[in-house]
Amino acid sequence: MTPEIDELLKQGWHLKQGITSRTEKLREINSKIAALACFKDGKKTGYLESDKIKAKISLSSTVKWDQEKLKEAMPHFQNFHDVFKPEYKPVSKKTLDLACAANPEFKRAIDWASEVKDNTPSVTYELIEEVADA
Repeated sequence: MTPEIDELLKQGWHLKQGITSRTEKLREINSKIAALACFKDGKKTGYLESDKIKAKISLSSTVKWDQEKLKEAMPHFQNFHDVFKPEYKPVSKKTLDLACAANPEFKRAIDWASEVKDNTPSVTYELIEEVADA
């Protein structure tokens, strides 16, 4: 291992530990602030302030739609397609890779219809022995 790699891993390890700890603490604080904030008549935005700091609190949620249940509900409502649109996703990466390998024209069409965006690399640190402060 080079000194550069050793130093990068040490710095990464220490930063990750600090970020994880601070993120957890910030989540706790934000939850308490949200519980104390004033929200008007079912609104999802509220406010809280002290002498020197004003906070705007936005509540959000994520909805995951059960595609099979929606498929069952579809025939019972005439306006279903006005409200929901079909979504095309591969059954699995393996199925998609096999189909692309078997048919070059299919692969070209899929490449044309898709956009690949690389995510930020994920690095997981594992402490082998106690690391001195970097």
